[in-house]
Amino acid sequence: MEKVTNITKTEIERAINGKDDFVKLDYLNRYLSHIDNFDLKKYVLLNLAMIHESKNMVPAAIANIIAAADISITYKEKIELYMRVVELHIKRRNFPMAENALKQAMYFAPEMEKTRLKSRYVDIFWNIAKEFEANDKLRQAIEIYEYILSLNQTEEKKTEVKTKLLEYYNKRGMIREYNKIKNIR
Repeated sequence: MEKVTNITKTEIERAINGKDDFVKLDYLNRYLSHIDNFDLKKYVLLNLAMIHESKNMVPAAIANIIAAADISITYKEKIELYMRVVELHIKRRNFPMAENALKQAMYFAPEMEKTRLKSRYVDIFWNIAKEFEANDKLRQAIEIYEYILSLNQTEEKKTEVKTKLLEYYNKRGMIREYNKIKNIR
């Protein structure tokens, strides 16, 4: 691919349309190195992230989303992109990195929105745990629920988490963990 300076989104779409995902990755990476328009660069980065995520190349997807967040102009867009990074880290059960991404999102958020972001953070955990349950991935669901239990929750939510954990510990024969949670009640 030769050096391109005045490329449009439509031209990029036309170039990658109908191609295999790995060919798309190659084309998009080549375009990325030649683009100086931030909106177009963000478009390419988010397309790269989407393809990487679909191929279960999550670290690369995360890196592309963070790069897109870095060049985003609005705080709202930065917040949304970092919350997407939070979700990907939680799916990988990398909770410290999810927390770091939340802190990044909160850095750009106005004070009145920070509480909403914390609530959304917990909701993401719940949604991913339910997704793991629906796909019969109990070990992953257990990890998420254990982490939710460590978060600052209402007593009602803690009880709900403990009930789920007791059920799954019992199903998986995790007697020690079962007794530990049962005694916390």
